[in-house]
Amino acid sequence: MNADLNTDLVLEKKPLSELNPAPYNPRQISDVQMERLKNSITEFSLVEPIIWNRQTGHIVGGHQRYMVLKSLGIGHTQVVVVDLSPSREKALNLALNRIHGDWDLAKLKDVIIDIDTGEFPIELTGFDYDELKDLIDYQGQQLVTDAVDDEIPEAPTVATTKIGDTWALGNHRLYCGDSTDEQLLKAFLKGEQVNLIFTDPPYNVNYEDSFGRSILGDNQKDFRGFLAKVYRNCFTNAADNVAAYVCYAEINVLEFLTCALDAGWDYRNTLIWLKDVQAMNFGHYTWKYEPILYLAKGKPEFHGQKNHPNVLEFPSFNSFAGRKDDSGQKMDKSLHPNQKPVDLIVKAIENSSRRDDIVLDLFGGSGTTLIACEKTGRKARLMELDPIYCDVIVARWEKYTDKKAECIHAEKK
Repeated sequence: MNADLNTDLVLEKKPLSELNPAPYNPRQISDVQMERLKNSITEFSLVEPIIWNRQTGHIVGGHQRYMVLKSLGIGHTQVVVVDLSPSREKALNLALNRIHGDWDLAKLKDVIIDIDTGEFPIELTGFDYDELKDLIDYQGQQLVTDAVDDEIPEAPTVATTKIGDTWALGNHRLYCGDSTDEQLLKAFLKGEQVNLIFTDPPYNVNYEDSFGRSILGDNQKDFRGFLAKVYRNCFTNAADNVAAYVCYAEINVLEFLTCALDAGWDYRNTLIWLKDVQAMNFGHYTWKYEPILYLAKGKPEFHGQKNHPNVLEFPSFNSFAGRKDDSGQKMDKSLHPNQKPVDLIVKAIENSSRRDDIVLDLFGGSGTTLIACEKTGRKARLMELDPIYCDVIVARWEKYTDKKAECIHAEKK
């Protein structure tokens, strides 16, 4: 034990005009970091005093805090006073800027999750969006990679799932049935209110890809009536202040938007999914993007970065065609002919919901929304009319999580 160690701080209230930034200070800060520091001081006040050397009049530690106080028009502040020679002052300056411990990432993740309750913006911790995302994704000694996110199991020839079956997949649920049926949806949700909708309905364009795969429900005769039921079901089962992301085809933009407004949704924006490869066709201009309606019921929260652009750049699954898997076999395209990448849906989910929120997708497809919810700690509620795709969704989740799904309710077979 060092009996000579002085642990008593000398505090004095000094005018900012007497505090001189050290001209040699090597620490730099970006405009973004400065804004975060300013937000933190504004929210929590100055809880870490500036360190000032009486011998030289220099600030030894806290140059950025000094700049924030000055920008806020603060005239005086309490400082920790030290009495050091110029050389020892510089040594302390470097030590304050350099000596930091490492994070225990598992504990840091737990703290972030614990305080992310909506009481205050989580960005006040000083972590930016991408850093927070990485922390939430942290598992063990490494961060989760996206290597298997978009992998789709082979579809069975004969479906195991039957119309009317309900599957439990961890915290998620999947129902095989008609999502336009109001009573079926109500029975499936069992009183739960939805916190976010992300869905990719049939586009009414009789879509079939080069592999001959089509989407059950496309090219319907009464498309407006179909969309009206979809939007109404989403609106009725949504909580207050909820966002909805609806993928669509440009050729039917009037139907998609008009039916949404008629059902009570407010139009907020159109997002553009910008792909890395364009569509293969012989038209004068080839498509390289897909639009997504961003709708609102009330005033949804937004947890993404400020001034977030409405163009979202993510690789298309088709850009992986021609690559080989670990066994050396050529990778097939996605099983579903209009599959979205997981990270695209993850972006929407993280921007418009919180952990443990319920996310509804009335057209489960190949289960991409489910995987996005699994990655982000949300609870997916999926409906899918095609039993084959229900089997694919179940198999995909089981492979991704290494867990077993359970058929918790089924029609008599």
